[in-house]
Amino acid sequence: MKPRSCMPFSLFISSILTLCLFVPLFANDWEKMNLRGRVKQVTTTAWTVGTNGQTNLLSSDITVFSESGYVLETRSDTERIPHEYDNRGREISVQTFDTNGKGSDKLTRKYDRKGRHIRDYYYDRFGDLTKYTSHWYDSEQRKAESITYDSSDVILDRTTYDYDRKTGKLFRLTIRSTGDNGTKTVVLYDGTGRETNRCNYSGKDNSISSRSTFLYDDKGDVVQEVKFNAEENRTRRWVTRYEYDRKGNPVKSMMTEALETTEIPVLLTRFEYVYW
Repeated sequence: MKPRSCMPFSLFISSILTLCLFVPLFANDWEKMNLRGRVKQVTTTAWTVGTNGQTNLLSSDITVFSESGYVLETRSDTERIPHEYDNRGREISVQTFDTNGKGSDKLTRKYDRKGRHIRDYYYDRFGDLTKYTSHWYDSEQRKAESITYDSSDVILDRTTYDYDRKTGKLFRLTIRSTGDNGTKTVVLYDGTGRETNRCNYSGKDNSISSRSTFLYDDKGDVVQEVKFNAEENRTRRWVTRYEYDRKGNPVKSMMTEALETTEIPVLLTRFEYVYW
């Protein structure tokens, strides 16, 4: 996990903190992102960390929420990403615009009569469809399968969701991509619905390419993520640790590159909040 540009808060926080998929079907973004309090705005700033400890600004973005807890917009120095909703509060489109107001990639969402999210359409900057994803649900209204197709209806990847028969909780999520060099990702959850293990497989031999493990505090917040690359036999790993404020929202994360018993800081991220 090499340092990379800081993704928008709405994506970063959902991928890191929402390691639990057990949110209400019609949850707002505060709930989906596991945010505490009536968050109005989050500023996410990331710096790379040099070997001498000096930091260099990598990126900064702002995510704005409505009073109802839905993301209205994410913006940075280079782009703006507004979110559009219908009169029922369901997200129906997301598009990226540059600083000159020129639009690029766009995502639109479709819902069925029961209000379930059933389809995503992805368009390029010319307005041409590039791919789409269909979602199916089981009799308990839980997501059962998602399949992504290209614009010619060729399957690109398939995601399946497996639930424990006794608890009804998701315990395994599997993502398979197609092609000769297809990949597979298997995510495992504990009894409370928190992600504990993520393995990535690749190639025809289905060998493990990387593996991540997660640790939580007594409040259920992830405090450490450790990623290993299989070919490096665990001698080299990337460790990310998180700190939270009194409300339980993340305020800092530090990624280090670890070689045996030595850890070197490589990426620092801070979060600042404004509340309604």
